[in-house]
Amino acid sequence: MGASGKRLRQWLQPWSNERFLSFDRLYHRVRKAGDATEQAAFDGAFRAALRPASEYANLIARVTAALRAKGGFNCLHVSDADLKANGGRIFARAAQLLPPDEPTLLATADARDVRALARRHFTKLLRTRALLPPAGRVLVEDVEGRTTHGLELVEVHVCAAASAVVGNLLTPFARSVCYERDGLRGMQIARGEDEWSPCTDIYGRSARAVARGGA
Repeated sequence: MGASGKRLRQWLQPWSNERFLSFDRLYHRVRKAGDATEQAAFDGAFRAALRPASEYANLIARVTAALRAKGGFNCLHVSDADLKANGGRIFARAAQLLPPDEPTLLATADARDVRALARRHFTKLLRTRALLPPAGRVLVEDVEGRTTHGLELVEVHVCAAASAVVGNLLTPFARSVCYERDGLRGMQIARGEDEWSPCTDIYGRSARAVARGGA
């Protein structure tokens, strides 16, 4: 079930004077158009209208540019549950889906022992915190240096712009990344450009299975 642009504007009208809006579970898609090209254009416009605050947008652009300057990059996400269930084998599986000798951003898993496991399979492992300019840390850390949700926001958008994305597509983080990536791909389709590949599930589940929640 979907909604037209007119209907969406009606829903949002009560908050039309607000400077900022917060959405929960934004990765749930809006489907309405029967034509794929029209739907892609709508998805792209919808995503383009929902952007991070300027401070975060600038930081995301800076980190993404730094990664692309390395010749491009891939993004890998593994959750705590993936690590608990599989240990280092999860990275062996990931190395079958991503080139292990290309720059690979390991998202949301910042513990030193986890990075050590990943480096057994990926020779050019990267972490977002190491790419942040000093002035940008205030956006992703609290006054005691603890990581905030700001880092996750940055990583979602940076990962969405990677050459390839692999992760557990049933996790909220990966779903958010793929939502953003699908939006970027929609804009490419609307402009007639070559589109990026969709996200790849680390367990090999099909897009239909992921949409059904893994069943």
